[in-house]
Amino acid sequence: MIYECLRCGYNTKLKSDFKKHLNILKLCDAILIDIMPDDIMEIYFRKDEEELKVKNKERGECKICRKRFIYKNSKEKHEMKCKMRKEIIDNIINKIDDKKLDMIIDMQSNQMQMKERVRRMNKYKGIDGIIQNIETQNNIETQNNIMILNVGSENLEMLKPHVIKDLIHTHGRNEINFFINSINLVNLNKKYKENNNISLTDKKHHILGIKDNGDLKEYEDSEGIYLLCNNHIDIHESKLNDFKNELTEIQKKKYNKVIEKMEELLLLLDSESNDKRIKDMFKRIKRKIMIYQNNLKKLEMQGNGKKKNEK
Repeated sequence: MIYECLRCGYNTKLKSDFKKHLNILKLCDAILIDIMPDDIMEIYFRKDEEELKVKNKERGECKICRKRFIYKNSKEKHEMKCKMRKEIIDNIINKIDDKKLDMIIDMQSNQMQMKERVRRMNKYKGIDGIIQNIETQNNIETQNNIMILNVGSENLEMLKPHVIKDLIHTHGRNEINFFINSINLVNLNKKYKENNNISLTDKKHHILGIKDNGDLKEYEDSEGIYLLCNNHIDIHESKLNDFKNELTEIQKKKYNKVIEKMEELLLLLDSESNDKRIKDMFKRIKRKIMIYQNNLKKLEMQGNGKKKNEK
């Protein structure tokens, strides 16, 4: 069967590729008919209205370029770096007179001076705030002065073709096992400590600490796991493209299928489902993080003991 987009005329034999085309955040050009992707999806796959509502729930839109986003944080980050925003600002600056521009520059420099004064004053207010910041950072960073990378900017050197093949062969049939083992390889890998950007900051209330945009932010179960799952989908979609020549056709199909299942998992997380598998997944991920954190503490204690003996 050939799947054809009624909006732009794109066609493919692969159902997964066609779904990806319809689910892409940037709309394709309405060359044939001005019809929404959700309506095309309903025609081909007879999607229930409730499922479509769940998928479109809280989907944000950039006020500047109209790009659509599933998650509010992603939309806010994009709006800060939107290319069209820079163009608009440049156009405004070009229209401003030189005198007005000098006034704006002077105001900005005064603001910077004020911020510097406040920073110096805060230095002498005591060390309580500094100690708290150090303790928070120690939950996620090691004592070796390693620069911890943000979620979404990890070092992916460990994901070589043979590792991906083994991951597909062992966990390709179960998206949850695949996702958890992917976290183990990328975020909880002792050899790549710069990727250790997740931690349990509150074991009683199950709050996840995730390094995002340079800061350690706290998220509840569903929200934190949603961010991780979204990140690992992006990672494996890029690896599927990178290793096209190294993987067999069967391996590509299995890899593509498990990524699709992870996307379905993402929808369940977004809809705050009470599915038992989701609750079990939360427990397993948190257990993995706890074990990893405890092992790191043991290694640090052993290292401090050796240093004392040497002295």
